Order: sequence, then C-alpha cells, then structure tokens
Amino acid sequence: MKWACAAVGLFVASCHRAPVPRVADAGAAEALPVVRVLPKGHYVFSWYGADGKVHDADALSAIPEAARKQVIVRDLSRSAESLQSDRYLYLADLSGAAPDDGWPTSVVSRYEFEAQDDSQLPALAPEAQLDGGRPLVIVYGTSWCGACRAAREHFRQLHVPFADKDIEKDPAAAAELERKAKRAGLRLGGVPVLDIGGQLLVGFDAATVDHLLAQAAKG
Repeated sequence: MKWACAAVGLFVASCHRAPVPRVADAGAAEALPVVRVLPKGHYVFSWYGADGKVHDADALSAIPEAARKQVIVRDLSRSAESLQSDRYLYLADLSGAAPDDGWPTSVVSRYEFEAQDDSQLPALAPEAQLDGGRPLVIVYGTSWCGACRAAREHFRQLHVPFADKDIEKDPAAAAELERKAKRAGLRLGGVPVLDIGGQLLVGFDAATVDHLLAQAAKG
C-alpha cells in the first residue's frame, strides 16, 4: 500500500494513499486457522450494542447477553497475518454455555460483511460525550504521517482525550473507519481522519477541529 503526504488548500493537511482493490470472495480462503473461543483464552471481542455503537472488550463477561449472538472475535494468540485479518472476520455465537472445546467461529469475507445493506446493521451513534471510557476523539492515521502527528499534538495541547488508531497496522481499525465513512457518505482518500463527537473530518485543520470539539461538548 503506497501513501504520500499532501497539503489540501492552505490549512487542511492530510496524507493520501493509492486505492487498493478489496477481496470480495471468502471462498478463496485457504489454510486459515481454526479459531475456537475458550473461556480462558486471550481475545478481543467486538459487537453492536443496543445503542447502535460498536463496543470492544477483552473479556467475555463484558459482552451483554443480548449481543452475544454475533460477536467478532480476534484471537490474540495468533498473528494478524495467519488470520488474514485484512480479508476475513471470525464471527461467533457466544450465547449459552461454552462447549467443552470452546465456541466455534465462522469465517466470513470482511468485504461482504462490511458491504451489507445498512438496514441489516445498527447505525453508529455519535460519541459526543465520554461514555464508559469511550473517547470523545478518535484519530485514524499512520505512524509516519506528519498531519497525523500534528493532530495528535493539537489534542494533547488541548488536554482532549483521544484514541489513536493506526489503520496500516490494525486491520480492525481500518475496517471500523470504512464502516463509519460509508454511513457518513464520505469518500476516503487520505489520513488523518478524525472522529470528533461522531463527525468525521478528513485531514487536520485546527480551526475546524476546535469548532467540532465545541459542538461535541454541547451535545
């Protein structure tokens, strides 16, 4: 994946990437590991809550019973490369008692899962306030992007808490950003992408960021 930094206009800085085709056929998966969810294993779980938000946890006990029918599972004992996390998701039904050998997972195409009609997935609700540790701001960027570094430093100077997600190193973060962009009707072409109180901003513009922060604080 190739990226290049660029300045947009006079004030908005961003970094851009060349488009990469996405895999649409899960049937092409070969030699994928069998993932089973054991009560004492090490995983990251993601699910849609009743509030329409995507929630993450590293403990089974944190998943509400009502959300356990369809949970995305990341097995931390395996590498992202072996799981082919950029192409596939592992879904599990974690309701009921655990089988002796753990809950099984089903492998699905990441592309097909994310391309489901919006009516099949809850809308992502705005994150206007700090809620149970969820951040007011999320920075989707890369480690090398100068505009991303400028955005992070701006939030630090303002003492604004934020989650820093590297979309090159974390396929789940990249997929999360794509879902949000799709729902917002936003065409992605560069980083950083800032989620401020549920509003997405491509590139870093200090004045616009401050305006969105003020709006989120009122929300």
